[in-house]
Amino acid sequence: MDQPNLIPGVEFVSFNVRDRPTPYRERAKVLRPKGRGRYLIVSDKDPETAAFQQVVATQARAKMAGLPPIKGSVHLMLHYYFEVPRSWPKGKRKAACKGLIRPCVRPDLTNLTKCIEDALSKILFVDDAYVVDQTIKKFYALEPSVYIAVTRLGDHPNDADWRTLMEQADG
Repeated sequence: MDQPNLIPGVEFVSFNVRDRPTPYRERAKVLRPKGRGRYLIVSDKDPETAAFQQVVATQARAKMAGLPPIKGSVHLMLHYYFEVPRSWPKGKRKAACKGLIRPCVRPDLTNLTKCIEDALSKILFVDDAYVVDQTIKKFYALEPSVYIAVTRLGDHPNDADWRTLMEQADG
């Protein structure tokens, strides 16, 4: 099994997911109570979202090869590659693959990123709250995929450390 792409002292992991990028979606179900009472609305993760998150999580676990999640603040870089529409003329398809035409279509970056962050949480980083910096882009390509890179930025200061950090900054 190949080792994760770790640069000593920096903690960097990157990999490609060769699958169509899928946004985070929920389905709402309305449950009717027996007898009198209020309707209960329950949200459920969309099966397509769950399947894509499983693919991402499996590849992330393989890359980490049993190592613990990165602790501290992280930078998350995501490049989403969407298949160029087959209906486009050859010249337009070529321009799209070179990055001259970018996908200004759904799904939006926010929902795509939420799906990936949830899948990587507790595998590549401790919690998605530790993602403090992001680089997110959408491109066209011949085959759909997602490039994921996580870089450790620094330690997460605990309550005792923040005063020391402030003193150093004011210093």
